[in-house]
Amino acid sequence: MSGVIVLSGLLYFFFLIVFSQIDYAVKVHHEYMIHRAMQYAIVESFNEESPQLVVDSFKTAFEATCPQVYEYDIRLMNFETNPKMVHFQVETSDGSFHMEEILIEEVKDAS
Repeated sequence: MSGVIVLSGLLYFFFLIVFSQIDYAVKVHHEYMIHRAMQYAIVESFNEESPQLVVDSFKTAFEATCPQVYEYDIRLMNFETNPKMVHFQVETSDGSFHMEEILIEEVKDAS
């Protein structure tokens, strides 16, 4: 009888560890997918000339590739034209992910 109790206790802890690792792996995967979606979207929106077009292009590209299990708050933090710079901040509605991406145009010296 005590062997059954010990065995069930071991199985309980084993499944607890396995399920916590699965949850962690899913969270890491979602973070990776959001990061990749942000990189893709910022490159897609970089060639636009006005802040509104940049935001629209970013949202379209981001929402096409990001995980659909979250709602996102997308903010354009900074937009400069010379040299070209685009800075976005994305946060999930539940606050579990908060990421930023910046893309800056490389300018070579004329000398």
